Amino acid sequence: LLMAYAYKAQDNLLEFKKSWQECLLKAGSKKGELRVILETATNWKWKEESIEALEVLFRSDPSNDDAYNALLEHFMTEGDTDRTLQILERRVQRIPDDKEGKNNFALLSLISSANSSIAFQFAKENYLEDSLNPYFITTWAYALQAQGRVDEATTIINTLAPQELKNSRRAIYIAKVYLAAGLINEAREIMKNIEEEALFQEERNLPQLLRSSLKPPLE
Repeated sequence: LLMAYAYKAQDNLLEFKKSWQECLLKAGSKKGELRVILETATNWKWKEESIEALEVLFRSDPSNDDAYNALLEHFMTEGDTDRTLQILERRVQRIPDDKEGKNNFALLSLISSANSSIAFQFAKENYLEDSLNPYFITTWAYALQAQGRVDEATTIINTLAPQELKNSRRAIYIAKVYLAAGLINEAREIMKNIEEEALFQEERNLPQLLRSSLKPPLE
């Protein structure tokens, strides 16, 4: 690492990258050495290299919550759907009973039209195991709506408590279900709760699409 540091200080990026990769290769899957590399890169404010070290650490141990959460936060903030899905997929492969991970994988897959069959399976499994969880209810209803099963989706959404219908993080999916069912007034009311700055990259075009589909209120 000190050699990499020296090359970076000299702006010798080619040798710096080479030396950095050699550090990662030498560490291999040794968690202790990887943590030292990660901590050092973080302390030296090497953002790109810190993320790379996190990925190597996570690949060696997908059950590492710190690496998992840090990578999710980074790629979601960056709007990198493909990398986010890769992290979620590796996580649920290692920890099949991670319901939150399965839910996030299912929802992100559905909005990006990827892994549709697996997404539907995960959404259904979560709902059947915990039909009172508002996040699982919303994801399952959205999955049903995506398959054209609008009546079933609406029935599921209507099991949410009134306060859960106002949840800003799930409002866009609830509104989509109501709009697909022709429940214009309900969709319009739910749309008031959407916080667009908190949306995934793939979600950000949905509010405008929904609004353009809504008829103006009757005078």
